Amino acid sequence: MRTIQVSIKIGLNVMAAYFVVTLFKKKKYGKLWGIVIYNNSVLFFNFCLAVIGVGFVNYSAGEGKTFGGTGFFYAGNELGVALLLGVCSIIVLNKKNNVVAFALLYGLFGGLAIMSKAAIFGVVIVIAAHFYFVNKKFFFTIVAVFFVFASAAAPYIYSYFELAINRWVYFIERSGLSTFILGGEKRLYYSSLVMSNIESNFLYFVFGAGWTGYPENNLFDLMDSFGLFGIVIFSIWVWVLMRGLRVRDFASEHPSFKTVSVIAFLVLIISVVAGHSIQSSLVLPFLGFVASKAWQKDNF
Repeated sequence: MRTIQVSIKIGLNVMAAYFVVTLFKKKKYGKLWGIVIYNNSVLFFNFCLAVIGVGFVNYSAGEGKTFGGTGFFYAGNELGVALLLGVCSIIVLNKKNNVVAFALLYGLFGGLAIMSKAAIFGVVIVIAAHFYFVNKKFFFTIVAVFFVFASAAAPYIYSYFELAINRWVYFIERSGLSTFILGGEKRLYYSSLVMSNIESNFLYFVFGAGWTGYPENNLFDLMDSFGLFGIVIFSIWVWVLMRGLRVRDFASEHPSFKTVSVIAFLVLIISVVAGHSIQSSLVLPFLGFVASKAWQKDNF
């Protein structure tokens, strides 16, 4: 039953992404803005819930201490990828500096609410990259001012991130940096179990064994569930993100194109090492904006 539910969900999500692409081709920008505003409003509402402590907690540090939240959504990675692509959708539709600045601030707020590695570092990289693309001299000035501010406010900044930092340090010391980056021991164990099953059972490789979600990795979840067809689904996902990453866009004069390419690259990396995104109803409609970047070149 769970496999059928996930299959229907992925199918409907693909239709939603295709609908976004179709609207782009027909230049129905009013409807596209409606999708962007509605979906990002849902995200923003859940970020606000997370800030005030309502909904699911992202991490626990023991002794009743928690940090980060996802509102009424469960998976932090899902919300982190949706946040990055939500920022991307706003930038794709409007290149004005004030709109882009709003999108980046919204991204920063969401990242601080979720407190996951993908959300925090992803948003910081996107903001830094955008300022660098806009004006390199201004970027280095901003970096200098930031370090001065960070040095002065170091105790306050550390107190906010203390639980997260302690958690990261603990798992790095326990399992090593590479294991930590790849999602931890549990994720690697179930991913290796999928590879072991593939080696020992050809039918498992071809057809899969049904959805479990144990690997919590997009590729291995899909391989475990759908076999070869799961690999095809993941390959299509990667292909769409590669469209958003096109190297020739870095020759564009407008920094927003380059910023969207950075977002596509980050989502690609997160998609390879993490899970909960390909089957997400939050993420897939936003993916249509990345896929549609080619048809938006005239608007930039």
